[in-house]
Amino acid sequence: LRTVGNTNPPKNVSVSITPSGEILEGSSVTLTCSSDANPPVQNYNWFKEKILLGKESTHIIPNISFQDSGEYKCKSSNEHGSKYSSVILNVMCKLMFTLYNLKFCVL
Repeated sequence: LRTVGNTNPPKNVSVSITPSGEILEGSSVTLTCSSDANPPVQNYNWFKEKILLGKESTHIIPNISFQDSGEYKCKSSNEHGSKYSSVILNVMCKLMFTLYNLKFCVL
């Protein structure tokens, strides 16, 4: 199969979060990665702190907890290269307190 026209690695890579707005512990969160590429993106990889989490364009975190807060990166790839996009998730506790500059959630 031959691709006609310009070929390029992924570009305009973006990550969206559903639901948008404040993320509360216990809710379900979906991260979606999208990009433009020719030929189309062949592989998606999701990472948190360099740990591979999944290989789909969407990554679902059911029953999210405060410990799930952090930076999530999506790598989108085709035969011409790859590109990353990232997002920071801040999960809000139902009840939190701070002690000696450390944050704790009350379960």
